[in-house]
Amino acid sequence: PESMHEYNLTPHSLYAAVSVGLETSTIINVLEKLSKTRLPKDIIDFVYASTSNYGKVKLVLKKNRYFVESPFPE
Repeated sequence: PESMHEYNLTPHSLYAAVSVGLETSTIINVLEKLSKTRLPKDIIDFVYASTSNYGKVKLVLKKNRYFVESPFPE
């Protein structure tokens, strides 16, 4: 049908969504809104698992050495 859309949820596609400022809850809400059926728990868990750690660390070059920095203690 013309009005049917299919999306591939991959860690990379979810990273792209988070990198442009979307929050995990927003991603889930939009998927729920656009889905004809209830989202399976496995999909919701996958989205949370794939997006929970994005942006927590960064690789920084200082004095010709690389360091991993994070404001998160864990």
